[in-house]
Amino acid sequence: MSKPTYVADHIAITEVLEKYNQGAAKADSAIMKPAFAEEATIFGVENGKLSGGAITALYQGIDGDFRPSPEGRAVIAYINVTGTAANARVDQPAHRTCSPAVRSTGS
Repeated sequence: MSKPTYVADHIAITEVLEKYNQGAAKADSAIMKPAFAEEATIFGVENGKLSGGAITALYQGIDGDFRPSPEGRAVIAYINVTGTAANARVDQPAHRTCSPAVRSTGS
């Protein structure tokens, strides 16, 4: 029995997360906005506390609270695809762990 591998989905999600990482490092939400659907959500853990919600809150935080950090680094810890939904984890040292929830309409 063969299971789907979702290779194309993983590649597309990796591209989204790279835009997220670039926007965070440059403190510019305009870099990441094209990568996310309007309905996207994002959650993170900072100091042991879960926070998040609508993607627009991320954009406001990036533009208002972040400073450019050319040294900023992040790693994609995992990508999980199930059917037409996916989630991923991005770890950023000395910052927070974010799990963008990616949703597809299956079109």
